[in-house]
Amino acid sequence: MKVALLAHSLVSADEPELHQRARTLAGDRKIVRLLEQETYAPFVVALEAIDALPNFERDRAAILTAGEHEQEVGRLPAELFVDDAPTESIVDFYKGSDPAAFLRDMPNACHCMISIARKLRGPSLHFVGGGEAAAYALIMAVESLADGAASNALVVGYSRPGDSSELSSDAVAVVLAAAPSNGGESLVEIDLPAPVELRERRAVDIMRDVIRAHVGTPPAG
Repeated sequence: MKVALLAHSLVSADEPELHQRARTLAGDRKIVRLLEQETYAPFVVALEAIDALPNFERDRAAILTAGEHEQEVGRLPAELFVDDAPTESIVDFYKGSDPAAFLRDMPNACHCMISIARKLRGPSLHFVGGGEAAAYALIMAVESLADGAASNALVVGYSRPGDSSELSSDAVAVVLAAAPSNGGESLVEIDLPAPVELRERRAVDIMRDVIRAHVGTPPAG
């Protein structure tokens, strides 16, 4: 399906002062307190993409995010991620912690903070993973636009750079809308790779492909 690409934003993990940029964009330091360092970049790209559009319809905006929430990045031990982990174990782990620690450790914490910071009220989903997660996010964005559930869709993908152990991410955000009937230069075809290729690629790379399809050249970052 062809959709309109209204805006996009890219941030690299090594860009300076991401924390300060996040605080400035959020306008409320309590929001940033609920972000881990690895999610500063997706938070920044999302808000920058939204703010680039004066007519962004927040009441009917879908937000779809995809990110690699690796267990070693957060503080939670791996045994607490299994489906049958006892509630008591989780309670014990956070006993005496900063009250915000549990919320910060949730895989969808950044997704929620983006919604809160810009008061988005449309369809909302977060996918954990790499290329496949980003593909699901894009598919849901297109479906939300096609069935009229949303008038525009913010899609964000973020990944840790390469084999880096740094607690930071590269991030890409795009804002999509249904294609206008008269066409236009902003149209982009959402053409996803085969499933086997998706499993080998990062979420941020799939998002870069969307921009590449629109501008014709690979975006930097």
